[in-house]
Formats: sequence, C-alpha cells, structure tokens
Amino acid sequence: MRNLFSELFPFRARENFSAKENFLTEGFAYFLQRNKKVCEAFVKSVLGYDVEIKPDYLVTTRVVEATANGNCFPDLRLIFRTSSDILYAFLSEHKWDSDIRPDQLVCYAAVLNSIEADKKCLITIVAQPRQKKDAEGTKVNVPAVHLLWEDVYEVLKAADSQDLLLAEFVEFMKAKNLNAGPPIESSTMRAFLESVGFKQQLIRCSNKLLIEYDWSAIPKTFFTRAVGDRWGRVALDFRGEDRFPTLAVGFLFDTPDHRVTLTAPRESIDLFLRIEADPNINRNSESVLSVLREKAKQLRLLGPRVLLRDDDGNGNEYSLLMAQEGLNSLISELYEERAQIEAIYHKLYSWVSCLFEDKSLEDMLTNLRSSGLAIDPSEIAPAPELQG
Repeated sequence: MRNLFSELFPFRARENFSAKENFLTEGFAYFLQRNKKVCEAFVKSVLGYDVEIKPDYLVTTRVVEATANGNCFPDLRLIFRTSSDILYAFLSEHKWDSDIRPDQLVCYAAVLNSIEADKKCLITIVAQPRQKKDAEGTKVNVPAVHLLWEDVYEVLKAADSQDLLLAEFVEFMKAKNLNAGPPIESSTMRAFLESVGFKQQLIRCSNKLLIEYDWSAIPKTFFTRAVGDRWGRVALDFRGEDRFPTLAVGFLFDTPDHRVTLTAPRESIDLFLRIEADPNINRNSESVLSVLREKAKQLRLLGPRVLLRDDDGNGNEYSLLMAQEGLNSLISELYEERAQIEAIYHKLYSWVSCLFEDKSLEDMLTNLRSSGLAIDPSEIAPAPELQG
C-alpha cells in the first residue's frame, strides 16, 4: 500500500534541495495540533508525568524569533495551559542528518526566557545518539530535555490507534529508520556463533571474483579496484582517483550503515550493487538520478530489488542506487564453490552491464564533483553510527 508521507517526501521545493528536517517537523507538528491525545502523550515524554491540556493549546512552526544577537528560527513552539491552570512554553529544535549547533540552542534559550509562562522547557529531537550527546553537552540557562526521534516514534505509535493518518506517519518514520532497532534475540546469537568463518568465505569468493573474472563492462574511470570488508559488506569497490563516485558490488550481510533491509532476512544475505555519492557535495546529482531511474526499470527485470535515493526503504542518502537480491535463491542448488562463484559473477556482471551498456550513466557520474567522500561519514568512523 502506498504511504502518503513517503509519496510526498521526495518532493523538492526547488531543484537539488531537500528539506528533510522541515518535512519531519511539519508532519509532527500537524499531529500535535490535530490530536490532543498525541500532544498530551508527547508532553508526558518531556515532563515525565501526565498532564491534562486545555483545548486551546497552540503549536507553531517556522516562526522567526528576534533576540539581541539577531534572529533565530526554532523548529517548533508549543504553548499550552493545563487543567490546573499552569502555563507551559516549549521550544523544540529538530535534527535528522545535520549536527547540533550550540549557538542555536543558546539563542533558543534566550527566546524562551523572554516568553511569559509558568514553566518552560527547551527540547531537542535528534536521530543519532551522538547528536543527543552534543545537545546534552551544550549549556543553556533553561530546563532542557533531549530526545531521539525513536522516542517520538514510540509516543506516536502508542498515542491513538484509531488515527489512520497518524499510523501512516508512524510507518513513514519506520521506513526512514527513525524508530528503535530490534531487540537482541537468542536465535540471532546462535546464528552468529554458527557463522564463524563465513565472512572469510565471502572474502575468498570476492578476491576470486576480482582477480579471475572480467569486469570490462565497468567504465575505466573506476580504475581503483579492491576488495573491502567493512560497513556490513564484503565487496569489490571500484573507484576513481578521488574515491568518488564509488561503485560497490558483492555481499551485504549487515544493514545498519546502508539503511536498507535484506530482501530475505530470515533466509539469506544479499548480493548487492551500490552507487555511492555525497549528497552534501553533489548539488547536481538530480541529473544522475534521472538517468538511474530509467536504468532501474531495466535492472529490475533482471531480478533485484532496486532503490534510488529517497525511495521508501532506502534510508541512506549516500546511496544513489542500491540493487539487492538474496544469495540463497541463486546458489542453494549449487554444491561446488566454482559453480557458485560462476553464478554470482554472472548475476553481478549482468547488473553492471545493464547500467553501463551505453555511456549515459558513465557521463553523468563523471560530471559529479570529484571532491569529497563517496561514502557516508558514518562508515569511516571507528564505531559508526547511522548518518547520511
């Protein structure tokens, strides 16, 4: 079933501009104002106790606040009075990909101090623990509460089961990985213990694929070629002089960095192909995506699931294109290593050939700026958290 918020999310107010945090803020604010149950549940998550809010509460966004040091722009303002006649004022700053800016929070605290209210609170809602930690480390002279979007997800999910539009928004948040992760299960631990040595098989297979097989369908601009074991994948990485853009093909077995699901998570790891580029550097990537949309139609005919940037299910903006297909479905009836490698090669090579059978995609990729990283910054951190 198509999701309203997922359908609207790719919309651009102007070319090569994405207002992700604004989209999330406006959706959240809509349900706070529309549904008093939702607002009361959110207030409880901030205060730590139940309050009954009078119906005349006010939620506003995109308000310009003037201070002695200039204007600032808090994402959301919530003013409400409780049944016990206590007036509250909340200002909230929201982050998805971007970093916490201490100067913003200090400015919002100044604005909050200028508001007449009995109780006040500065709130941050962010996607990553590192952002929350940065917010907690910023000193402000007002009470402050710092939440993750996964906390808000749980509030919204439990707030009103009869609100079908709210349920769609909750599903949208889940599709964008703004929910909590799954718990550790005993079956998962057993599977991990039984898989010792499996990654070495993938590395051996990848080296054979790189050294013993022909990859001439890949443009010569991707002349740096090596096997990489990182970010939940073992892959053949094809890069240019500046490691940018990047084409990776191989095996995907752990998905948090790539922010996708496996195609058959209970049965198999995936074969995958990924074209990577930094959306913060490449403002002209829409031209590449236009070509990739046409290529994706042909690629899907070969069997894989194909997701482009901002497609529902692809939570990593560094993935211009992500193609995946379960490995087990390809090799389950092949019992010799060589036969399996042959089958894997022919599958991956067919995807590569489909993408680069003419020069249209090569030309577009060549035109991307050749500075910056082709990978998500989270993927080069010692202990990566989800970004991008």
